[in-house]
Amino acid sequence: MPHPATVTPAQPAANRGNAQLALGRFDDALANYDRALGLQPNNVDVQFNRGNALHALNRFSEALASHERALAVRPSYAEAYSNRGLVLEELRRFDEALESYDHAIALRTDYAEAHSNRGVALEKLMRSTKRWRASITPWRCGRTLPKRTPTAVLLSNVCAGSPAL
Repeated sequence: MPHPATVTPAQPAANRGNAQLALGRFDDALANYDRALGLQPNNVDVQFNRGNALHALNRFSEALASHERALAVRPSYAEAYSNRGLVLEELRRFDEALESYDHAIALRTDYAEAHSNRGVALEKLMRSTKRWRASITPWRCGRTLPKRTPTAVLLSNVCAGSPAL
C-alpha cells in the first residue's frame, strides 16, 4: 500500500471503482471513476478503467472516447490501445481496431492478448467482407482506394478477380 503522503485525492474513489468493476457493478464503478476524474482529470489509469466500465455497459462510443483520452495523456499505454481495439470491434470499425492492436503490439511485442485480439478482429473483418463481397459492382471496383487498409486490400483482390478469402 502506498505511503499515505503519496495517495492522491482521487485514489479512494478510483479504488472503489476498481473493486466495483471486478464485482461486475459497472454503473457503480463508473460513478466512482467519474468522481475520481473530477478530482484528478488527467489520471490515465482511471480514464482507462472508466473506458472498461463503459465498454461493459455497452456504451461503446463513450468507452472509445475514454480510451482515447487516456492515450492522449500516455501514448505509450499498450493496454489502452488493445482495449480501444476491442471497442472499435464492437462498433464494427475493424480496420481501426487492427491499427489499434498494431500500436499495442509495437509498444509491447510480447503482448499476447493484443496479438490474440488482432487475430479475432481480422477474422471478423474477413467474415464481414464475405457478406458484402457479393454486393460489389463493377463501378465500385473502378474507384481508387484511399489507403491500403485491410478492407481496401480485400476489395482490390475481389475486383482483380482473385478470391479475397
